[in-house]
Amino acid sequence: MGMVLQYYTRMNIYNFIPSLTYRLRWSYYNPNPRLSGINYLAEQLHQYLRTITRDGFGSSIIDIESAFEYYFRCNGYTNNEQAVIGSGKTDVKNAINWGYPTICAIYNGTNYYNPSSGQSLVYSLPIGHAIIAYGYTMNNWNIVLQEFICHFGWYDSGTTRFSEIFVNKNAISACVYVVPA
Repeated sequence: MGMVLQYYTRMNIYNFIPSLTYRLRWSYYNPNPRLSGINYLAEQLHQYLRTITRDGFGSSIIDIESAFEYYFRCNGYTNNEQAVIGSGKTDVKNAINWGYPTICAIYNGTNYYNPSSGQSLVYSLPIGHAIIAYGYTMNNWNIVLQEFICHFGWYDSGTTRFSEIFVNKNAISACVYVVPA
């Protein structure tokens, strides 16, 4: 959720993270004191968003959609901003075409490819994980959707980056994206 809100703010599309943090309900969070500027603010936002999701992680699409709606309502956004739930790969592709990065749910057993490490891996944590789809690949004739380019939201570790992961199109069963006013 935080990555999507930051995307709109940092790209100057819509200001979902005002610089005057004292005006927001989440300004009292005290993240890592070594962070400064936008990184400090991003960590504040992250800690706040964890408190408004049902499980603290936002691992279900319905939980994420509800948390977005709560965020908009409680922080003074009244210009018809909305979180939209989609039902699968076609909705994800359409949202990306419209310019909306899309939160997708993946579950235990999802295959993905990490080009930074050259490894094909299987997601194997016991709970679902929300990822951000921001692009996709097509076959050589640009006719058939192949896979989504996603950010797993995990910190880069060594040479393995989790900001550009390729996930099979059939691994996406539901999604949610934000439509700014």
